[in-house]
Amino acid sequence: MAVATLGHVELLCPDIEESLEHFTRVLGFEESHREGDTIYLRAWGDWDLFTLALTEADTNGLGHASFKVEEEEDLEMYRERIEESGYETRWLEPGAEPGQGRALRFEYPGSHPEHPHEFELVYDMEQAEVPQENQPQRYNDVGVGTRRIDHINIMVPNVEECQEWISEVLDFNLREEVVIDDEQKGAWLSVTPIVHEVAFTHKETAQLNHVAWYL
Repeated sequence: MAVATLGHVELLCPDIEESLEHFTRVLGFEESHREGDTIYLRAWGDWDLFTLALTEADTNGLGHASFKVEEEEDLEMYRERIEESGYETRWLEPGAEPGQGRALRFEYPGSHPEHPHEFELVYDMEQAEVPQENQPQRYNDVGVGTRRIDHINIMVPNVEECQEWISEVLDFNLREEVVIDDEQKGAWLSVTPIVHEVAFTHKETAQLNHVAWYL
C-alpha cells in the first residue's frame, strides 16, 4: 500500500492551440481527448489514456500533478494522513478527468499563493486503446518521439519543509540532496528505484521548473 508512480500533470496555457501544436508536432504527443478548456495527451510509450493535460488559462504554470497509488484503499489512508498534517482534501468523482476513477485533490507545503497548484492521488485510470506489443504501441516517429512521463521539478522557497512533508505523509524516499550552509537547497525523491519522480529546488518565488518525459 503506497504511492506507485507519477501519473500525469496539468499545465496551464495562455495559448492552448500553440501549446498543442508544440507538444504534438515538435514533441510527438498524441491527443487522447478534449473536454471543456482542457486537451489530454499521451506519449507513445505511456500506458495510460493521458499523462499530460493542457488547460486554457490566463497565465502559465502547473495546475496539478497526479500520482497513482497501488491499492484503492490507499486513497482513504492518505486522506487521513494529509488532513492530520493540516491540509484539507477534496474528492473528485469518477470521470472528473477522462478515464479516471475517484481521485483525491489537496494542497501541500509547496502550494504557495504565487504558485497555487495541487497534488492528486488516483487509483483507477483507463489505459490507451493501442496495440499491446512490446510497448503500448510502436514508436511514433513524429517530432522528437517523446516516449513516457518521467518526473516533475518544482521550485519553492521551503525545500526542506516540502521534502519532509512528502516523505512523512506520502512515503517518498529522499534519493539526493543539495545542502549549502546547512540549508537544504534541493531534494530529489521517488517511490520507485529511479532517482526521482518529484524534485524540489530552491527559489524565493515558487514556480514550476520543468516536467520531463523520457526519450
